[in-house]
Amino acid sequence: MGKPAHNSKPGKGKGGGDKKEKKVVKQGKKALKERKQEFLKKQLKKSIAKDELAKRQIRAQEDENTISIAWKGKKKDVDKKELMKDSKGRAIMKKIKDKRVLSADEKHKLKMMGSVGDLMRLWETLREKNKPKKEKNEVIAQIMELTKESFLLDARKPDMSRIFQSVLKWADHDVKTEIYERCKGHIVTLSGCSHANQFVKSLIEHGSAEVKENVHKELCKAGHKLIAQKYALIPLEHLYNKSNGEKQNLLLCSFFDGIEVKTYEGYPKIGDILSHLQPSSLDYKRMVERLHSMLTPVVAKASFDTTVVHRLMEWLFKYGTEFEINDIIEDVGKAVVNISRTKPGAATAALIASHSSQRGRKSMLKSFKHSVAEMCCSKATTYFVARFLDLFDEAEVLIKSFGNEMVQCLDDLVVDPVGSTPLLHLLTPDPARKQKYFTFNHFDDLWNADKDPFHMAYLTPSYKAQEKKICEVHPKTKHMALLKHLLPRLTQLLLTDIDKMAENVIARRIMTELVHYAKANKGLGMQKTAVAALEAALEKRSQEKEAKRKHDAVDGKDAAPAAKKAKPAAKKAAAVAEAPAKKVAAKKKVLKKKA
Repeated sequence: MGKPAHNSKPGKGKGGGDKKEKKVVKQGKKALKERKQEFLKKQLKKSIAKDELAKRQIRAQEDENTISIAWKGKKKDVDKKELMKDSKGRAIMKKIKDKRVLSADEKHKLKMMGSVGDLMRLWETLREKNKPKKEKNEVIAQIMELTKESFLLDARKPDMSRIFQSVLKWADHDVKTEIYERCKGHIVTLSGCSHANQFVKSLIEHGSAEVKENVHKELCKAGHKLIAQKYALIPLEHLYNKSNGEKQNLLLCSFFDGIEVKTYEGYPKIGDILSHLQPSSLDYKRMVERLHSMLTPVVAKASFDTTVVHRLMEWLFKYGTEFEINDIIEDVGKAVVNISRTKPGAATAALIASHSSQRGRKSMLKSFKHSVAEMCCSKATTYFVARFLDLFDEAEVLIKSFGNEMVQCLDDLVVDPVGSTPLLHLLTPDPARKQKYFTFNHFDDLWNADKDPFHMAYLTPSYKAQEKKICEVHPKTKHMALLKHLLPRLTQLLLTDIDKMAENVIARRIMTELVHYAKANKGLGMQKTAVAALEAALEKRSQEKEAKRKHDAVDGKDAAPAAKKAKPAAKKAAAVAEAPAKKVAAKKKVLKKKA
């Protein structure tokens, strides 16, 4: 046997030396990274300071007859003769030659020189509140004349875009038609510009029916290109919201340009087309691929706030394969609260929650913080909240964040027609009772005792239908845990002023379902005295309603003969009152004929 290795202790010899060297290298890399970050922060501060300075001062270059000025990043040429007309202009000229910083008033004077200044003054005149229509038309005519040659370039500028928006607001039909003729064929290009998009939006808002129709046609031709542009989403969304159902479907169909979707007669909506196609068919695959390719840049830019995008996302999550869904679900899940604020967005949010893992649902739950009351009372979001309660498995975590906030706002939820939706969902596992409070679409999406809560159908990347597990704990158990947490405050609220609560329609629904649920589920732990008190209040209210109905019926029978007698008497009185006036009118006619 050989001798043992010399210096075999940790940190010494061959092995220990390597560890030390690695540690030193690691520390060196870390220090280098920190120095780099500090340097980048300093550079960023310098660039911000430089930009601020550039905003505050004017850089000018003097030529033979003009002065070229860069003002807030905008270039402008001012004639020297125009600048030398008055004492203020001469003072500005001297400052520019001396390369001194100009004041805010001096900058404004330079800005208001030339045709731009004339347009700004005309715009101020146009916006005066009590200006007569005739004078406004004269101002609009002057603006249109000044912008005749460079209309398309001007529409891209921030100030000019706002001027054109005001013109569209006050202009006549002929002027609006002329404005469209000037930008005809360029609507798609203008929609993608950062300032001109607001001009296109105003054209849709204030334009005539003919102009709107033409804008709709132009945007439909390039719908699939515009959806990926951040600025173009604004006019596209406005056009969608201002159109009727038929035109909305045509606009959505334009996103699938090149795919023969219009050949399917009788199915005007893309969702209907996808639901009637076989997943293995070529058309289905092409449509799903197009949806994915359109939404990938939208997700990358986080442009989730439009109804059009919500509609497209709903179709992708409903009809797409596992590959397309997993590609965007992580980024989309972070914005699920904002997405759920529209009707199609709420359906999309429910699908996102269904496809997400429990880890993804936890991050969604964190985004609910301080907005539970608002979400429950929002017409669209409330159904997403109800669906989320079916899916989230960890009852303790749900109670700590969501449940505690819900307890604080129970006073509003109990009497609110929309806010009571999550409560009614928790209290009605029986499908027969749930159908009383939920429409067909929402009833179909939410869990009830007849549905399988654990599995959901989806498509594999090879377009084969399969089922996957979406939750581990039964919804009934989760609902019961949340109801136990809400029960003390809920019963206190209902019993404090029980007669007043029984008069409110929404509170009466909750009282009825709470009594039924407590009787059917002994595990809720509700006191028998509380159940009896609620039952007594409901019974009393129903008896009062019945007594009132009978009383009204009797009063109606007694009132009918009296009303019949009163009608001829009223007619006779009216005829007596009108008789003198009729006699006078008849005498006047006779006198006129004699004359």
